[in-house]
Amino acid sequence: MSQADYFIANASGAVVRADLNDQFGAIATLNSGIAAPSITFANMWWFDTVNDTLFQRNEANTAWVKVAQKDGTGWTPYRQEVLTGTASVKDHGTIGDTIPKNDTANVYSAIQKIVDVTSGPTEGPIWEMHRDNSSPGDFDLGPHIRFQGENDNDEKITYAKIGMQLIDVSDGVESGAFVIDTYLAGVFTRRWNFSASIHHQGTPGGVPAAGFINCAGYEIDGVSIPLTQQFASGDLTIPTSSNVQIAHGLGQVPILVHAVLRCTITQHGYSVGDEIPVAACWELDEDTSAVTLPVTPFSTATNVGVANGATIYIGLKSTGVLAAITFANWRYRIRAWI
Repeated sequence: MSQADYFIANASGAVVRADLNDQFGAIATLNSGIAAPSITFANMWWFDTVNDTLFQRNEANTAWVKVAQKDGTGWTPYRQEVLTGTASVKDHGTIGDTIPKNDTANVYSAIQKIVDVTSGPTEGPIWEMHRDNSSPGDFDLGPHIRFQGENDNDEKITYAKIGMQLIDVSDGVESGAFVIDTYLAGVFTRRWNFSASIHHQGTPGGVPAAGFINCAGYEIDGVSIPLTQQFASGDLTIPTSSNVQIAHGLGQVPILVHAVLRCTITQHGYSVGDEIPVAACWELDEDTSAVTLPVTPFSTATNVGVANGATIYIGLKSTGVLAAITFANWRYRIRAWI
């Protein structure tokens, strides 16, 4: 343990030799001592023998930077002035902006950083796992976490993993997915994919098949679930002895169509917003007193609509007695499902 000034003064041979030995001793012991060297240089080493801590002088030669602490026969590194763990005990780390304490080099290389975000009550520590690749491709796999155990042959097996997949790497329109895979009969199989849709995949690649649920396509085992996709129109003006129709965008003839008369100006006891199914709307033949149904909902592969005659009768809200509506006081609304 020695320290020196790293300056060789002119003197006799024996004195110079002794001075050189002091300089070399300081170098060999990393300038160890109970206090920091009084004469310092940029990037100089110092081992603090009181606290068993290794320091290095910064580039500007203005301060000492903690490098590592000796613990028995091992060393624990510092990261930004904070110990990353102990040499004898593994620890997952509790300090913000630190990697897990005292783990393997593989873990250190995979985990880029843990950042402690304290900017607001809705944010907390962020764990970033970065896939560093200057030429990524669509559907490349990204970082993941493996869950491992042994088999009956004492082999380490990854039984499940969760991770990220790059779906579209195009600048400005990037898309990604969170995926869950499990081991099944010796083969890794994609189980869940969370992206634009959320779906369970019974086979790798997620093609519609047995064991496949697609929340975007509304399918079970490759078969569409009925009445899960809906179209709803806004207010449609009631025509006179004609029809009104609108595109539904469902891609096929709807399974169910429901048309209503919606009150927009109070009439016959109905308030604004009240709705009457068109099946309850009638036409009265004044000559024969016969009641007919002139309001006819219809649908095609592209449109839904309603056709009606010149007069539409409804039942008064209070008594049910038939009364003609004023077209300007009512609007059609149409809903359709596949």
